[in-house]
Amino acid sequence: MINSLDDLEITDPHHHLWDLENLYYPWLTDSFKPRVCGDYSAIRKNYLVQNLIQDIGDLHVTKTVHVEAVIDSSQAVAETAWIQGHAEKNSNHGIAAGIVAQADFSDEAIEETLEGHCEYPNIRGIRDVVHEGWIDPLNPKPTKLQSSNWRETVRLCQKHGLHFELQIYYQQVEEAIELLKLHPDLPVILTHTGCPAGRTKEAITGWQATMKRLSEWPQLHVKLSGFSMFDRNWTAESIRPFVLDTIEYFGIERCMFASN
Repeated sequence: MINSLDDLEITDPHHHLWDLENLYYPWLTDSFKPRVCGDYSAIRKNYLVQNLIQDIGDLHVTKTVHVEAVIDSSQAVAETAWIQGHAEKNSNHGIAAGIVAQADFSDEAIEETLEGHCEYPNIRGIRDVVHEGWIDPLNPKPTKLQSSNWRETVRLCQKHGLHFELQIYYQQVEEAIELLKLHPDLPVILTHTGCPAGRTKEAITGWQATMKRLSEWPQLHVKLSGFSMFDRNWTAESIRPFVLDTIEYFGIERCMFASN
């Protein structure tokens, strides 16, 4: 029985680590480009296990899931190997008890990449980011999600016993539904609350409509996270509508909070 919040065991299902000296993260180390989340130069430095443990502090976090930190695709398996090493060294903290790795499903070597990830026991899922083309909604660019071949190749997750993590903006809902239709038995996790980036009435209405439609697919779960990406001055009150709407649409059994 949980008598207080201090008794609540927390699993953080989405966080990142990065080592800028030994791995290559183009979005952090190359020239900065405008992003919907604004200036992120403050995080252009290593974030390692000791930083994570310090930030956890007194919270009763017993397990975490490490999600690929948009590593360069050539180093995707190297990142998994690095994280697996940290998991084994920090098993008492439950660090990276699960690993969500990167794989590019448009790459001809996708099978080799997935087999490489699956050599590590903590691997649980794959994220192949497909939202980047909609960072500027007034000037969208084609994304992998629009490719029927890419959507079909995502089937390889099931072959390897992995789930897929979907990261989109509301404008991409039609292609997302095509993906879900194609793979009704594939567990899919929607990241960052469906990325509610805009605060105009049109943007909020579009996000709500998208979340309602996506909630109709029972294989889809959602991470309530990423709020500070779109609202640096967020408060409990400012994110409350997004949290409550998501829980209403998906139900508590299909929602999880994550720190990102």
